Amino acid sequence: MIRNAKFGDFKEVFELLLNPKVNDFVEIGRNASVRERQMEWQDNWKKALVVEQNKKIVGFAYYTDYSGKKAHVLKVGTLIAKPQLQQKTVLEILLKELEKRHPAKQKIEAAAVETNTEILDFYSGFGFEIEGERKKNFMQNGRLVNEKLLAYYLK
Repeated sequence: MIRNAKFGDFKEVFELLLNPKVNDFVEIGRNASVRERQMEWQDNWKKALVVEQNKKIVGFAYYTDYSGKKAHVLKVGTLIAKPQLQQKTVLEILLKELEKRHPAKQKIEAAAVETNTEILDFYSGFGFEIEGERKKNFMQNGRLVNEKLLAYYLK
C-alpha cells in the first residue's frame, strides 16, 4: 500500500535511512542526531510518500514540488526501499505514484553519487537520462565524490 507520509512515521523512516543496505550515506545518518533528524522531518514529512507492507514501511520518497519558473519539475530528494523486499519494484511504485499524483509535471529530477552504481542503474533502467554532474559534491568515506544529475521526461 502506498500513502502520504504521516508525522508519526519518523521512527520507521529514520531506521530505513540508517540501514547500510539501503543508504550508502549511513555515515551522514550517524553524524546527525536524532533530534536534528526530527526537526528535518517536521519540515518535510508532508512532501513524502511511504510504501507499507504488512503494516511496516518498506519504502520512502521525499520530493520537492516546485512552483514559478520550475513549476514543470518535480524533484526526488530521497528514494529508498528495503532491499530484501524487491527493492526495484518498491522504487518503481514510488516513482509511478509521484508521476500519477502530479500529472501537470513534465520532468522528474533526481541526483545520485557516482559511486552508487545500483541506484544509477535503477534510474537508467526506469528511463532517467544523465543531464550533468556536480564535481566533488559529497563527502563519502573521507573522500569527495561527484554527483550525477538525472532527469526523467514525462509523457
